[in-house]
Amino acid sequence: MSTTWTRQIDGSSVSVSGEAAASAAAAALSATAAAASASAAAASVASSVTATGSTTARSLSARFADIINIKDFGALVDGATGDGTAISALGSAAGFIRFPKGNTYVAANLTISVPAIFDQGAYVTVAATFTLTFSSRVESPRQYIFRGSGLVSLTGEDSRRCHASWFGAFPDGVNCAARLNALTTAMGNSREALIEFDPGVYQVNSTVTWNRGSHLLGSGDRLTVFKSGSLTGDVFTTAGIACWFERLQFEIDSAVGTERTSGCYINVAHGNAIVSDIAFGGAAVGVKLAASNSHARNIRCLVGGTAGSGTATVLVTASDCTVDDVHQLGGVYTGPEYVVAIRNDSAAVSNVTIRNVFNGTAGSGVGIVSNGQFVSGISVDSVHQRTGTTSPSAVTISNIGAQTIDSVRVTDVFVNAATTDGIVINSTNGAITDVLLDDVVTQAISGTGIKITRTSGTVSVRIGTVDVSRAGTTISQTGSPTVTTLVDSAATIAIASGGTGSTNRHAAKTALGLVYDATVLDDNVMIVDLGTTVFNLLFALSGNGTGAPRGLFAARAATGPFCAVIASTGGTVTATTGALAGTTGADATVTVSADNTGKLYVENRSGSTYRYTLAVFEAQS
Repeated sequence: MSTTWTRQIDGSSVSVSGEAAASAAAAALSATAAAASASAAAASVASSVTATGSTTARSLSARFADIINIKDFGALVDGATGDGTAISALGSAAGFIRFPKGNTYVAANLTISVPAIFDQGAYVTVAATFTLTFSSRVESPRQYIFRGSGLVSLTGEDSRRCHASWFGAFPDGVNCAARLNALTTAMGNSREALIEFDPGVYQVNSTVTWNRGSHLLGSGDRLTVFKSGSLTGDVFTTAGIACWFERLQFEIDSAVGTERTSGCYINVAHGNAIVSDIAFGGAAVGVKLAASNSHARNIRCLVGGTAGSGTATVLVTASDCTVDDVHQLGGVYTGPEYVVAIRNDSAAVSNVTIRNVFNGTAGSGVGIVSNGQFVSGISVDSVHQRTGTTSPSAVTISNIGAQTIDSVRVTDVFVNAATTDGIVINSTNGAITDVLLDDVVTQAISGTGIKITRTSGTVSVRIGTVDVSRAGTTISQTGSPTVTTLVDSAATIAIASGGTGSTNRHAAKTALGLVYDATVLDDNVMIVDLGTTVFNLLFALSGNGTGAPRGLFAARAATGPFCAVIASTGGTVTATTGALAGTTGADATVTVSADNTGKLYVENRSGSTYRYTLAVFEAQS
């Protein structure tokens, strides 16, 4: 029997006789074919290819080595078999970890100390009771990469920058509070962290507590929005210091109505925090600074209802805080009781600065309220009350506790005609001392420009340059508070051409002549500080109103002071020397005095309130 075999590799043939010979020939041909196939494969791998879109040919072996991931070290990525050994092996061999598309399962405690890269569609499931720790950088597209009942820990300096989507929080209307809490748990409470959010609406139906140093960064110009359903507590609060909330917006769910009546959008419970570039709808409290050295700036609130008594867009209950640039709009709606409020819930509050408050609602602008704790060192600068409907006041200082409100400075206040009272100072208990009001202007309001009421305790107020002449009542005082009308020449002098500057203020005033103007209540005093001792002084005093006292005076406001009436008309006018306190001179009299430090005093005990103008004609130092 003769058989012919043909090689498939080269087409050659061989004839053999007998079964044994045929078998031997077949085996030889098979071996030859296998060797040829291996040689061809090796040649193929060694051959060069040009990748789509590239310009340079490379060998297939080099090309395949470019993308290496945990599957190259034995990972199955099936969501059921533990892939921890493969992860560690790749990290040791390559100095990085790459997770391919699919579900990588971790069923052991594992620390990854090299950079970790997640491909599109890749994620890790950590089994219950185990922790996957990243101490180096993590890179991933916006996708849900950390899953399972176990824990993920981002403890390294490089790993503490992540996207909310990595923990399954998306702006898709699904409640993501639990996933955000998992995120902040992963960040720990020992170092700073940056958490970025996408544009869109995130649903948060329970409180999220942010750990130390969490920096929440929204997208664009407050394009990241949070809604909280019917949540009655805080939306965000803190569990550590130095948190930063930036470029976020909070909106009210339609099921809640027009105002949140309880809880805060952001409750800063730990110090050294920053809340910046935040917008929200009306709430009982929008932002609460309840820990020291915290700061809120660029806050915008649009109200649509009434939040009730004791509420504020920004509430400060801690010391050493700053609030800057708060705008509240809402037209006829009241919203919170105050745009910005200082209130001492449980501890003393001191050294707080409030600047640039704009109120366009029916609420009040700024409130300083003591509930029984000490309040001191408060500076309020630039309050603009431009409401379109009736509003109680621009600034209210109220003591309803047994302690003291002390050292309060309120400057640059504008009050439009829709406001009832300009500035209200009310002490029903305790004391309010050392309050300075300066640069206050009211339009034709129906109530009182500056309203001071003392029920008990001491109330002392100094009034600088104010214009409340168009108010229904300019200045009112009830309960015998101590009110001093103070004119400080350093604040009111204007140096015209030919003046020699602030270092020689007196020379400029001598050349120009000065006019001081103030509204002085009965049993109060206007103090004019000339800024230097003056030896020869000629000035006139004129009261605005029928029967108001008027006079011409000569004085010496220096060592051996002197003051005399040259001529007078109207009510009884007398002259003396030394400081006057408001009730020093005789009753039913206007007393004018000079002291030895360069100050002039006009004490009004005439029985009426007058607006006085004091004009200095000549002064020699």
